[in-house]
Amino acid sequence: MPPEQGPALRIGLATTSFLCLYGLVGVPAALHRDDTAVWLPASAVLAPALAWLSAVDLREQRLPDAVTLPLAALGLMRAWLLEPALLWWYAVSAVAALALMLGVAFAYRRLRRRPGLGLGDAKLLAASGAWVGAEGLAGVLLWASGSALAGALIANARGHAISGATRVPFGPFLAFGTWIVWAYGAV
Repeated sequence: MPPEQGPALRIGLATTSFLCLYGLVGVPAALHRDDTAVWLPASAVLAPALAWLSAVDLREQRLPDAVTLPLAALGLMRAWLLEPALLWWYAVSAVAALALMLGVAFAYRRLRRRPGLGLGDAKLLAASGAWVGAEGLAGVLLWASGSALAGALIANARGHAISGATRVPFGPFLAFGTWIVWAYGAV
């Protein structure tokens, strides 16, 4: 295999793995929804984007604007098409999510004197707000933080030293939280 295909193949395999996880989580939700005919096509847009962003963040520790920003726009487009009276709410939710994460990043940097939260994470949470609304953001953050903590504990138990200085890509956890809330609703 040529060296330039290695990272792309690994990202593709990781994306497929995340899609399988999202399928395992999403199928039971789809079976109990009243709006499955609308939810499934929207999910067919959301899940691959979240899976690819997760794979890229794990590999490269970045969340490309080329996907996070269109994902936010697609969330707003979904609201415009399906819930036009609430478009303003999803837009405000996206802006509030971005402001929240930028505030956390600023506070962390001031307190610890080093960056701790990337702007890609802020943009991904903004996209989440565009898809699940402000009422879903607490659940997204709860699932993201809980799964990140579980991942860190598992890594530590397997002998991977985790410290306050360890860089952990948060995007996969934000994506997972977004998917859970998208599938099952706000906490």
